[in-house]
Amino acid sequence: NKLDVFEGGIRVPASIRWPAQLKGNRKVTAPLGCVDVLPTLMRYAGVTEHGGKPLDGIDVSRVLSGKQAGLKRDLFFYHGQAGPEKEEIALTTPEWKLIIHGHDIRKEVAAGRETFLFRIADDPLEKTNVAKENPQVVRQLRERLVSFRKLQPPNPVPVYAGGKMGFQAPKNWEVKEPRP
Repeated sequence: NKLDVFEGGIRVPASIRWPAQLKGNRKVTAPLGCVDVLPTLMRYAGVTEHGGKPLDGIDVSRVLSGKQAGLKRDLFFYHGQAGPEKEEIALTTPEWKLIIHGHDIRKEVAAGRETFLFRIADDPLEKTNVAKENPQVVRQLRERLVSFRKLQPPNPVPVYAGGKMGFQAPKNWEVKEPRP
């Protein structure tokens, strides 16, 4: 179920083939993210500076090469294409995964929100919601999710199908480059 922060929407298989650099027939189980692609490719290409803002991802070349088994880090996931009343946000740590569905968590509105907490290392299929038994963990992880959510700029990408008023598709969806 894509566009969902449950594992079915974010856990996606990927493959890498680079016989000159990476040993084949291996399975990497450490959670990696698309944000890790650029820092990893920069490392392999020998690029040390990019002249921009700090990167969100990390270089995972040691994991891909088998020199490191896993990563001790947290991953954040956000899906807001249905609008702020129906957004989905999640934080996965090595032990836990907190998911909140509903109203924008930057606001104090609690009605209409669903909260799920899983011991993700032991329950990767997210079958047992342990939020009620672990209110302290929910509170701590929720605070981190709120901080993460506050990073969104004031005018983000509009919700799905939003902002389409007045849009005219280019003929044959071709954008003609100006010629000198």
